[in-house]
Amino acid sequence: MSNSDSRSEQCILFRLGEKKYGVKLGYLEEVIELQEIVHIPDMPPHIMGVTRYRTSVIPVVSIKGRLKQPEGGYDESSRIMVINYREENIGILIDQLVGITDGQDGNKDHVTLLNPDDILA
Repeated sequence: MSNSDSRSEQCILFRLGEKKYGVKLGYLEEVIELQEIVHIPDMPPHIMGVTRYRTSVIPVVSIKGRLKQPEGGYDESSRIMVINYREENIGILIDQLVGITDGQDGNKDHVTLLNPDDILA
C-alpha cells in the first residue's frame, strides 16, 4: 500500500459528547485550538460564525445538532477541526481530539465514520 493509499484510509478521531467519530484524514487541513468565533446575524443555527485561519476567515459549524447531540459544552479541550470541503476550508467544532487511526482500527473502537457531504451539505 502506498503512502497516499495509507493516508486515505486513516481517520482523524474526535469526540462529540460521549461518542467517538472519525473523518478520513484526506479531508483534514489542521486541528487548531478553540479561538474567538465571531457571530454573523441571520445565519442557520449550525453555523456558529467565522474565525481567522492562517491568512483567511473561515466559517465555523457545529455538527452536534445533525448528530442528535446537545449543543454547547465546549471547554479547554475543545478544538476547531479545519477540513477541506468542496475546495473550501471549513471549521468544525469538536469537543476533544482523540487521535489518528487506520480505517480498520476505527471499527474496534466503536467509531462512527462521518462523510463531510452528509454532515455539511
